Amino acid sequence: MELLAWAQDQVGDEPIDGIQRLPRARTSEVIGLRAGEQQLVLRWYAARGFLDLEPDAIEREVAALAALEDSPVPAPGLVAASQEDPAAVLMTRVPGRFLVDPPDLGAIGAMLELIHKIDPGSLAPWSYRGYHEGQVLRRPAWWRDVVAWERAVIQTGTARPVGPAVFLHRDLHPGNLLWSGHAVSGVVDWVNACIGPAGVDLGHLRVNLAILDGVAAADALEPGDPSWDIEMALGILDWRGGDALDRWTGPWPHVAPAEARSRLEAFVGAALARLG
Repeated sequence: MELLAWAQDQVGDEPIDGIQRLPRARTSEVIGLRAGEQQLVLRWYAARGFLDLEPDAIEREVAALAALEDSPVPAPGLVAASQEDPAAVLMTRVPGRFLVDPPDLGAIGAMLELIHKIDPGSLAPWSYRGYHEGQVLRRPAWWRDVVAWERAVIQTGTARPVGPAVFLHRDLHPGNLLWSGHAVSGVVDWVNACIGPAGVDLGHLRVNLAILDGVAAADALEPGDPSWDIEMALGILDWRGGDALDRWTGPWPHVAPAEARSRLEAFVGAALARLG
């Protein structure tokens, strides 16, 4: 297979074995490999669909991993990358296990602070943009509170939050964190890394926690800025999928679509209430 032949060329004489398909990322296929004592992860853009939308995704992840190499953030180490077929990034595998219910929200908050202290210079070519920017913000058919939707749209259109540009993960949620006991042992999936206000990462994490377990779960992490809550809530919807907006099922397969929709609407409602 061309992909594995490429990976073998990158690791040298140690034969690759222990091949296993890991949980798929939203952007790519993820494969675990072993080469001698090395535990590796191979991100493969098999269908290239995401690269059509984000053609510099590989370059961005390479830049992020390089910047994180000597930092206290437990991120994968870059081994090699290929922009052409196979479009892939080969990296070291960080230890730990994924937990949908984080055992220590304080540890996540501390990790966010470490990420945001990384020198953002290597990510300067990529700045935060909301996934809902430039879209016609039509209310989904399942959204019940018309007034809340209209207020949220006005908020994002006229009073978008701002802040100093820091190093961002941009897609931080429980599925991108690894745990060893109560400690965060790994932060993975840096393909969306960019620079922007710190509220981006906190808001994105908060909206995911709210969809998983309700608004109280998000508030248990940190109250955050209600303006960023609204930004991230609007951005998590599927604006690129046309009528997928009306069929939005949420980002977590084990949360029923109706529950995900209800929790997202409640999250926006709570943010609007805090804005007054």
